[in-house]
Amino acid sequence: ILIQENPDRTWHTGLRGDVSDSWVVRDNTASSNRLVIDTSGRLLVGHNTSVSVRQDSKIQISSTDATAAISVARYSNDSSAPFINLGKSRGALGGTTVVQDDDGLGRIAFVGADGSDLLTEGAAILAQVDGTPGSNDMPGRLSFRTTSDGASSSTERLRITSAGLVRVPDNGKFTAGAGDDLQIYHDGTDNFIKSNAALKIQAAGSNSFTVHVSARTDKETIKCYNNTNAPYVELFYDNSKRFETTTDGADFSG
Repeated sequence: ILIQENPDRTWHTGLRGDVSDSWVVRDNTASSNRLVIDTSGRLLVGHNTSVSVRQDSKIQISSTDATAAISVARYSNDSSAPFINLGKSRGALGGTTVVQDDDGLGRIAFVGADGSDLLTEGAAILAQVDGTPGSNDMPGRLSFRTTSDGASSSTERLRITSAGLVRVPDNGKFTAGAGDDLQIYHDGTDNFIKSNAALKIQAAGSNSFTVHVSARTDKETIKCYNNTNAPYVELFYDNSKRFETTTDGADFSG
């Protein structure tokens, strides 16, 4: 290890303090710095200058190829996995002051250069507190976010709550098909299932099964049965059967 205040480029590999007061691990054979600790305490790997990607970061890894990556591997003869842990406390460094409902616990941001900087995210996954925390009790939710064309910030598109509910906001749609042929959504008032092709609701099975479509629970209902000996359809009004198909036609009542 060689420490020089004013490097004269005569050494090959070592640790030095350079003229900007940064600490550098340099490979002169390759004519490049392998690691830089700058005056702000940031660890820079692959680059000499700090670059803010969404925000300033203490650890920065830069490369012009596929080595722009972080890997964490665990080698153990068991079922345990490696970890990436993100933590949040409302206390001072090292403190454990309890977090509160809606506090962010961790965020993974996906950012692209926009021609002027690398500060605007195109998508993100955000973990937040979803309830009241306590000792060994940390209710949480996941928020999946994307940025609309022309926008400068991301918007929540899907949420998984602490209760295990999967939610999309009003006018957020579940879609299927290359042309979004099937759409399922809530517009803030009503619920919709839209299809650009034939829409089939089918309960598949080799034995008896039913499909129920109700306007009110067991009130106005269409029931489709597939019993082994008698497939048929029933229509109910105010919980009273008014129509039924049979093997030889149909029966009406009321």
